[in-house]
Amino acid sequence: MRRVLAACLLLHLVSFHDARACPAITGHAVTTVGDVGVHYPLFLVAKSHHPENLTVVYTKLDQHCRVRLDRAHGGLPTLDFYWLMDATRYKPMAALLKAGIRKRLQFTDTRGHQEEPTAFTVRLDDLSRLTHDLPSPTVQITAERSREACVAIATLILGPSNGQVTMQLASIFTRTEELTWPKKLRAMADPDSLQVYALTVKGTDVATGQPIERTYTAH
Repeated sequence: MRRVLAACLLLHLVSFHDARACPAITGHAVTTVGDVGVHYPLFLVAKSHHPENLTVVYTKLDQHCRVRLDRAHGGLPTLDFYWLMDATRYKPMAALLKAGIRKRLQFTDTRGHQEEPTAFTVRLDDLSRLTHDLPSPTVQITAERSREACVAIATLILGPSNGQVTMQLASIFTRTEELTWPKKLRAMADPDSLQVYALTVKGTDVATGQPIERTYTAH
C-alpha cells in the first residue's frame, strides 16, 4: 500500500493523464503508512532543491467526518506532514522542519473550529509572494461524507486568467534559490528569507474533472 500511495501521488506531479488512470488517493483514508495512523492526504509539496523528496500534507478525521483538532498545536485543525523520500519511502519529518512548513501554510482563522470542524483555510505564503490573479492565495480544506466513506479535499479558486474555476489541488511545486544548509536553517526560522522564483499548482477542475496546471512567477 505504501508504494501504491507513493506511485499514485507522484503521478500528479509527473503526468495528469496518467494520474487520471490511477485510483484516487488524495482525500481518501490511508491506513498503512509508517506510524501515522489513519489519515487523509490532501496534496503533495515539492521544491526544486531535492525534488525527488516529497512532502505529503494530510489531515485526520473522526468517525463523523469532522476534522480532528490537534491538541499539541492549540486545538487547531490537524494539518501535518511526512516525507516520501525518493517519492516512495516513508520517513517521519523532524519537528523543526514541520514548524517551518506551518509558517508557509498558516491558518487564516484560529477561531471557531470547535463550531465548524469540517472546514478550514490555510494561506500559501510562497504564492502570496508571487505575481498572481487569484482572489486569495489560500487553500480551503473541506471534510465530508461521500457515500459510505469520509473524504477530505483541498481546493483553490483560480483567477480570471483561468476562468475563476475551483481546482481540487493535487500538488505544489516551488522553484527557489539554491538551498544551502545555512539558507535552509534561516528559511526554517524565517520563510521570507528564501527567494521564491516560481510556484506551480496542479489539480483538476471540480466541475469538469479536467486537469489544470498553472505556474505563477515573481515577475
